[in-house]
Amino acid sequence: MRALASPTRHAVHQVILNQGEASVREIAAQLGRHPASLYKHIDHLEQVGLIEEVGTKATGKRDARVFASVRWWIKYDRNDPELIDALNAYVQAQLRDAGRKIADSFERGAITKGVGRDTHFGSVFGWLTKDELTELNDLLDAISALMTDKPRRPGTRLMATMPVVFPLPMGSRAIEPDPE
Repeated sequence: MRALASPTRHAVHQVILNQGEASVREIAAQLGRHPASLYKHIDHLEQVGLIEEVGTKATGKRDARVFASVRWWIKYDRNDPELIDALNAYVQAQLRDAGRKIADSFERGAITKGVGRDTHFGSVFGWLTKDELTELNDLLDAISALMTDKPRRPGTRLMATMPVVFPLPMGSRAIEPDPE
C-alpha cells in the first residue's frame, strides 16, 4: 500500500493494469513522461511484488522489458495496524493528488456541464438502508468495470475517477438510525 501512495507509482500500476502488459516506453507514453523518469518507480513496484517482468518486446535498438501486474486487490485486515497505517497513507496521498489534478483541470478549462462533461466533483450525504448501500456499491463496481482494461486507443482520453464512500461519525447529539 505504501508503494502505491506515490501518485507516480499508482499511475504506473494503473497503466499496467489497463494494458495487461506494458514496457517502460509504453507506460511513459501513456503518462506523458520521459521513460527515464519511471525506472525507479517501476523498480520499487517490482521490489514490493505489485508488478513483475514477464518478458521482452523487440524494439528498434534493443529489447524492452515488459511488466504485468501481479495483483491489484490488497487483503484488508482491520486488526493489522501496519496495514491500516499504509492504507491511510495511500488514501490521503491519492486524495491530495486528485485535488491537485481536479484544480488543474478547472484551470485548463474543464467541461463541467452537458454530454461532454470531463470534470465532476460533488459531495453528498445520505441516510442509506442496507439495500440502498448495496445498490450504491453495485454502481461503484459498474464504474470500476467501465474503467478497467481500457488501453490507449484512437479517440480516447485518459480519465480517472475516484469514488470515495465512507460512514460519517455520529456526534453525541445526533439522532441514531432505527435498528433493523
